[in-house]
Amino acid sequence: MPFYQQLKPLLDVHADQLATAVDAQRSTGQLDRLKSVLSRQGCLVMPISRSRSGRSRRRSAGALSLPGSMSAPGEKIAFMPLPQPDDLTSLILRTDFGDDGAWDAVRIALDAAGEYPHATYVSDVRFAAVDVQALLDEEAAAEEDDRIVDLFLADATTMEDPDHPLLAVDLWDEPGRTFRVPAQWFPDVSANLSIANMDFADFADAADVSGTFRGFDGG
Repeated sequence: MPFYQQLKPLLDVHADQLATAVDAQRSTGQLDRLKSVLSRQGCLVMPISRSRSGRSRRRSAGALSLPGSMSAPGEKIAFMPLPQPDDLTSLILRTDFGDDGAWDAVRIALDAAGEYPHATYVSDVRFAAVDVQALLDEEAAAEEDDRIVDLFLADATTMEDPDHPLLAVDLWDEPGRTFRVPAQWFPDVSANLSIANMDFADFADAADVSGTFRGFDGG
């Protein structure tokens, strides 16, 4: 029997482990790049990948993930647990569906603002006009290992304002606390939250009188 045929059963048995190893290596590379970016910005990067409360920002492996998904308009769907963000990104949940062109403009602005991908986009009409309290209630009902720590809403204000300010929502440390962050500053916020280099409150406390974070020097 040829050698490769002898090897195939072994590879089949360990396929899951090999895939996991590849994913872990990819995540490590992404994390190293993020750390490099933050270091160049003068940020102190701590060698951890979980929040200071010990909570992972990711859901368990079996949770639902819908990056970039879109249900048919008008389709009746029961509310569901929040999707999880991809590795080292933040969840951006579309809640305003009045203008698809505006949503495209928001994504273009966010992608252009950063050197690396920082967003997991979810566009699903089941989240149309959802408010912060509904999100808090949904997360409160979820198992602890299935909860996420924070997310960003792309609501009507995000769509209409030329700076495209997302609504950042704390779901863990101070549930319900919010601040706005324009697309220009989103990569900095997302990168620091994704690797738990900073807490949600660090940015919320630095917001201006309008509740908008425009950098620690006030923009």
